Amino acid sequence: MGDVKLAAQTHVSKTSLTVDHSRVSSMPLTEAPAFTLPPRNLCIKEGATAKFEGRVSSEAEILVPQPAIKPRPRQ
Repeated sequence: MGDVKLAAQTHVSKTSLTVDHSRVSSMPLTEAPAFTLPPRNLCIKEGATAKFEGRVSSEAEILVPQPAIKPRPRQ
């Protein structure tokens, strides 16, 4: 997986996640989740809105952490 670099302070205003609950079971995880559509790198202007899309397949419920995003120092 690639590195993530941010050029400006970021504010997340909306996040959506779709989980197919018919595939979620109480059985132990037998394989690691895998990207079926990995997110692509984006380059946007400061203040613009970025939209990242990706798909992950897994037998377990997928949790999406919301990490703190720190701005990169201006050059």
